[in-house]
Amino acid sequence: MLDEAKRMIKAARESISELRLSFSRFWAESLAEASELEIEEPSIPASKKAPRRYDDGSGGHVFHSTEDLYRQLYYNVVDTVLSSLDDRYPADTWQHIINIEQILAGRADATYVSQFYGSDFQTERLKLHRDMLLDIARQRNEPPVRTLEDVVQMFRGEKGEHLRGLFPEIATLVKIALTVPVTSCTSERSFCRVKTYLRSTVGQTRLNHVALLHGHKELSRKINLDLIADKFIGRSAVRKNTFLTLNE
Repeated sequence: MLDEAKRMIKAARESISELRLSFSRFWAESLAEASELEIEEPSIPASKKAPRRYDDGSGGHVFHSTEDLYRQLYYNVVDTVLSSLDDRYPADTWQHIINIEQILAGRADATYVSQFYGSDFQTERLKLHRDMLLDIARQRNEPPVRTLEDVVQMFRGEKGEHLRGLFPEIATLVKIALTVPVTSCTSERSFCRVKTYLRSTVGQTRLNHVALLHGHKELSRKINLDLIADKFIGRSAVRKNTFLTLNE
């Protein structure tokens, strides 16, 4: 998981960096397509005089051609994307995830996690759970646990439910690792879709509740909806007179 994410980010950065050398081709292709679509070529916007309170006496930069104007805009976009990638995936984040992965794979002790997260973890308990999990993997004749993804696969779905209950320290550490920006793009995009669909019809509090239910599907499925419905009905005299409770 981490190696693949790192390769993809590196490839994306290299590809975007190469775009700085491709403006002339981009500009020529844009003009050619605009001509085919019978769209007028872009022009330099009329210069605007800055308000007196912002005017320091120096004249603004004057572009001598439309191509020069859009070249600057093009470079600004490329530089902003590269800067955002560097801010989003700094080196210390990678090292943090690598340290967690080494602990889960048995290549390091649990001291780093205890120092970083403080009282959220008990060092000896975390180490014990890690060692027991690795023993179970060996007893099952499964491939050696080498990466965070290997542990995620063991804990995934109903098959891994008993492992999550048996090793809560490992389960908590995996959940934390999966929320780090390097590993959580899919989840963030999922919640963006949830918010886009619902934000115009529900309040923030209710939206948060929906997101929690979405993120904890296994617990949500265990909720007795009849009891929830009865509780909802019982909070209003009008609903009591309108609906029939199921567990009187």
